[in-house]
Amino acid sequence: MIIIAHTVFLHLYYQFPLIESIADSMVFNGMVSSLGFFYGYAFRYISLGSNKFNTMISYAALVLAGTLIVLLGFKNLMLFIFADQELFVLFVSDTLLWRVTASGFYFAIIILLYYLLKYSEDLQEKVLNESNLQQIIQQTALDALKSQLNPHFIFNSLNSISSLTISNPEKAQQMVIKLSDFLRNSLQNNESKTHALSEELKVIQLYLDIEKIRFGDRLSIVEEIDEGCNAAQIPNMILQPLFENAIKYGLYETVDHVEIVTKVRLEDQQLIVTISNPYDPKTQPPKGKGIGLKNTEQRLKLLYELNHMMTITKTSDTFSITLHIPQHS
Repeated sequence: MIIIAHTVFLHLYYQFPLIESIADSMVFNGMVSSLGFFYGYAFRYISLGSNKFNTMISYAALVLAGTLIVLLGFKNLMLFIFADQELFVLFVSDTLLWRVTASGFYFAIIILLYYLLKYSEDLQEKVLNESNLQQIIQQTALDALKSQLNPHFIFNSLNSISSLTISNPEKAQQMVIKLSDFLRNSLQNNESKTHALSEELKVIQLYLDIEKIRFGDRLSIVEEIDEGCNAAQIPNMILQPLFENAIKYGLYETVDHVEIVTKVRLEDQQLIVTISNPYDPKTQPPKGKGIGLKNTEQRLKLLYELNHMMTITKTSDTFSITLHIPQHS
């Protein structure tokens, strides 16, 4: 557009022949754009430093150097090509100051555009690196939480196996087999962040089989799962600490039969999972560090970046934990 406008201006306003107008425009603007392209290429790979004053001096030097190169190159080339055109040669000499101003302005704009482009690219790269770093930190935090949960459950199971080897060796053997199956399945699912609810319930069933060996007929599980929920996505191993908590609150310090109820439904693109167990506020379960529920809440927050995804409800005889897990279509 600049080349066309330059050509039309010389041809119509100064009445120069079209060939001379085109030559003037093409050579002058072509040298500016070519050198500007070189500046842009060099600007991508040459750091001008972090000092603002030195950077401005460097930019000014680039503009001045480019202007002089274009001016001398253009003048000599025009005088060589159109040496016999006295009027045009005089015009070239008389407009050198104007050309200095124009080329300096062009170079300043070109360098500014390249600077803004480089700044934008650096900013995008910084944001991307920060995002990748945040994902690494998040994944590390998730792995740390999960690594705390597995030993917590394993230690409890091993203590129970130790007791059963004396009182009931056959049950101890069954428990070892169940524990092996449970760990194998949990390790297989450890690579993915989420899986289908049906897969989660399969692993949980192995965990509950282990607990049933410990508590026998005192423990029963009731499931109320709405149709269509089995394919919903849920963080792997997110329910195990909730069932562990339900058993701790429901079965410790009592010899009565305990029924743990699992209710699952889909509502407003959320999978709502509620696990309830009998609860007697007068009896206190053995003291622990509270790793299970805290880790569950932190895992949900890290995975979905949402608050209040887990709620705890206590009544006079029931303890319930409800998870609200978003489902993306």
